[in-house]
Amino acid sequence: GLEASRLLIALDGVPLNNTIYRSGHMQSSSTINPFFTESFSIVTGPSSISFGDGALGSVLIFNTTLPKLDRNSHCYLCQKFESSSNTVSSNFKSLYSKENIGFFTGVSVKSIGNLKMGKNRLHNYPDWGNEDVISIENEQLYTQYSQVDFIHKTLIKLSSQLSFLANTQYSESSKINRFDKLNDVLDDGTAKYSSWYYGPQKRFMQIITLRSAKSALFYDSYNALFAFQKIKESRHNKKQNQDFLSNRFEAINIYDGTLSFNKSFSKINAKYGLGMRKQLVSSTANNLLENGSIFYNTTRYPDGGTVVTDLFLYSKVKMYLSEKIIFSSGLRLNYNDLNSTFIDTQTYSFPFSTIQNKTKSIVNSMLINYHINNHLSLKTSFYTGFRNPNLDDIGKVFSKNDTYVVIPNPSLTPEKSNNIEIGFYVKSKNNTSFSMQYFNTIIKDAISRDLGSLNGQDSILYDGEMMRIQMNKNIEKAYIQGINVQLNYTPFNRLIITSKLNYIKGETIEKLPLAHIPPLNGNISFKYRINEQTINFETMFAGWKKI
Repeated sequence: GLEASRLLIALDGVPLNNTIYRSGHMQSSSTINPFFTESFSIVTGPSSISFGDGALGSVLIFNTTLPKLDRNSHCYLCQKFESSSNTVSSNFKSLYSKENIGFFTGVSVKSIGNLKMGKNRLHNYPDWGNEDVISIENEQLYTQYSQVDFIHKTLIKLSSQLSFLANTQYSESSKINRFDKLNDVLDDGTAKYSSWYYGPQKRFMQIITLRSAKSALFYDSYNALFAFQKIKESRHNKKQNQDFLSNRFEAINIYDGTLSFNKSFSKINAKYGLGMRKQLVSSTANNLLENGSIFYNTTRYPDGGTVVTDLFLYSKVKMYLSEKIIFSSGLRLNYNDLNSTFIDTQTYSFPFSTIQNKTKSIVNSMLINYHINNHLSLKTSFYTGFRNPNLDDIGKVFSKNDTYVVIPNPSLTPEKSNNIEIGFYVKSKNNTSFSMQYFNTIIKDAISRDLGSLNGQDSILYDGEMMRIQMNKNIEKAYIQGINVQLNYTPFNRLIITSKLNYIKGETIEKLPLAHIPPLNGNISFKYRINEQTINFETMFAGWKKI
């Protein structure tokens, strides 16, 4: 039930979330190329303590392929065509090694054409996604884009107990049009915008990791990680009645450093660590005429720049109380400091030229895993989470619909969550298994947009229009609960039947529905094995998502 800035995504141990992650839908996850991905997992409870800021309910962890030191070379080439959008993609990756050095290289290029929707519109909404101004015979215009991804890793075995890993990644897209803006119409039925697109989204990441298995008094092994990310994105729009194209550019440099340790003794395993993250944000803007003339434009974020510093300590302990009972707990201390500066203080007459927001957070967790026997196990956990108000919450100035304009609010505090999970797993002798999990999340001090005022006025002039003022506030309390069931059934050796069902409900304290809760959904799959071949049939379904 959480998404965007409330959902933490980590790639190769480094959080992708940054201080300009917004609360609505994002395309940032598309910079993770599935062809380079070796494993994916969702962690909750004590495990999420390691990641901290943004892990309100869980962490999505993506790990790309690691180089191997087996002295074997492997090359993979995959080309794919998708008829629904005339998409063509070419993917290549190679693993090779020599003595104590291993390499992994991957290149991916894809070109996505316009999307086509189905002709049988059984939901009885004939115009949904099929507006005249941007669709022709079920083809959704301007939804095409292209993207290139690159990755290279070098693994060096320095000794039997020490290894060094260099991880370089780069991703760049073409411009990406916003279909949900280009389909806006004026009162006369004509298109409101002639252009509305994201500029090329670029992400460069360099990770250096040093792993040691040499034990000492306070650790059996340690891991030192240093990472740098450089991200560029932009927004561009032009209304039909305007002469200029509005351009807003964001650039962010992110520096990460973490040091983590592992120690085992008797029936206890302990993991602990510390780290720091620093983010530097630059925001610029201009208005561009067709003849190339450039004029002033307001920036989305403070035009004097922003610096965000994050410091943290964490620890996790796993105790084997008996052969059947495992107890885990975790604790994390976090300090966050955000500083922004406005150079242009005249346009909005803000009563401040700087924004400073300092927050402290403490989160903890407990988990009990009870293996009753070889066929039945129970698991229950309680854990807390937090999300610091980022620059997109605190310092953003923008309008979504030309009616309201959002302005900064420096006094925001972190969002907090209390989570409870209860689940059990049953497995029979004939490999039939059934599992069910229930969770309940309470979000406190949730950041929500509300009406506001500036210098006693409830409206300001923005992008040439008088708009009502809004600002983010810690005003909301929300509840999210859900249940997940999964069945795996093997009637005979060659056939495997799998079924999953998910139900989630989310409401504010006023009993209003939360915006990003998915409807009832699930799937059923039948997998049949014939010698070395498999045939798989799967159907997915979802309930109503009422407007």
